[in-house]
Amino acid sequence: MEMEAHCPEVDLALSIGVRNIFSSFDGDSGRVRVSPYANKESGELLDADVYKIASKTFDRVFDYATLKIIARQMISFGDCFGFLLVKGSQINRIVILPPWEMFRVEDDLGVLLGFEQRRFLTESEPRCFRPATVAHWRHNPENLYGRSQFFACRQDWGEYKAIYHDLADSRRSLAINPIVFEPEDGATPGQIDNFREERQQELKEDFLPEIYLRPGIKKVSRLASGSPDLSGLLNDLNSRRLAIIRASEEPIWLFPGFETTGARDISGQPAMSNARQVNDRRQELTEGLRQVLLTDLRLQLGLQEFARRGADQLRIEWPEFFVDTHAQSSRQQEDRDTTSPVNIEAAIGDEVEKCLP
Repeated sequence: MEMEAHCPEVDLALSIGVRNIFSSFDGDSGRVRVSPYANKESGELLDADVYKIASKTFDRVFDYATLKIIARQMISFGDCFGFLLVKGSQINRIVILPPWEMFRVEDDLGVLLGFEQRRFLTESEPRCFRPATVAHWRHNPENLYGRSQFFACRQDWGEYKAIYHDLADSRRSLAINPIVFEPEDGATPGQIDNFREERQQELKEDFLPEIYLRPGIKKVSRLASGSPDLSGLLNDLNSRRLAIIRASEEPIWLFPGFETTGARDISGQPAMSNARQVNDRRQELTEGLRQVLLTDLRLQLGLQEFARRGADQLRIEWPEFFVDTHAQSSRQQEDRDTTSPVNIEAAIGDEVEKCLP
């Protein structure tokens, strides 16, 4: 939470990642939505009533702002929890719960029993939720919970803060040349101590009088700063920044101040890696989106009609993701089902024949 709020690299990486997840060709027609197909490869269509109900629910519950909050929390914290508010026989909206207060409860066999909300770990009576009332999005899931994208660079963030403060202190101290007071020949230690105490008291009171000679002082001058070298601190700070950027798995050339040459080397491997990352995050989001829509369909259709109409075949379509602007401008936008990978071949051109197994 601290890194998201105070680290510029983390904030930029999250903004880039969320934008890429929901990026579409024209900003509208390629948005994420319910697929009209039960099986896109065979052309089998989803039941018309199921598609109509699910599409309305998706538009009602998952506006763009809500989708961005879900994606950002999932990547940043590793988890996002959404409480489903039911009105009548349909889900009216979703309330995003603080991930640091939520606990997933499972039995010894890994069966989900429900969720608990605790504002304090020692709270004796937590707020309990049934499994179907909470959607849980997990990023890089490990056992009960997901894993933050920046979990591995917590130590780098601690060093980053320390170096940043050291650098700020060094800049301030070097920006002000200190005053040198040279005592007169034969000045007694008592005279020097008295003068030092007077100056310290004046500084404490923010009283900075004109410099004038006092008994025991023969010369007052400014100490030249020379050419201070802060390159060691700067290099250390950049190494910590680089570690955080690498943990984000976003292309390094998108971050100011780092080398951008060679980004398209190695047969487009950086572009391929970024496209795979986008596809993985979309699949993680799809799991929770489908859970909400299927729960709403069970409420509106009933269990028998839900099974008869094959509502569990519902799929989510995502806009095609491009990392190559030439490929994007030369091809028409075509929504893709989440069962298919992101079109990496279109992103990097003809030099890669097969990008995903």
